[in-house]
Amino acid sequence: MHSDQQPYRDLYDAILEYEGADLYADVARSWVQRQDEERRWLAAFAQRTGSPIPEATTEDLWRLYALSRIIDILQLSFIQQLADPEKGWAPQL
Repeated sequence: MHSDQQPYRDLYDAILEYEGADLYADVARSWVQRQDEERRWLAAFAQRTGSPIPEATTEDLWRLYALSRIIDILQLSFIQQLADPEKGWAPQL
């Protein structure tokens, strides 16, 4: 794992350990609030231009991949909560 992925790995582990009913409010929101560097990096990355896509380093791609994995697991949590609100969040990996 590259060091740029560590914040996402920390969040991933926190998500898997979570046993409550509101994953976003209890885990994800507070994580995002602590990630000033990641927000700045994503904003700067979004401003890059290229033809057809912007240039990205291997480290940039690792970071984006880690973020995509977090997005996947968060989407699963919302789907599960809609399907069975009484059950809450439980990872189905």
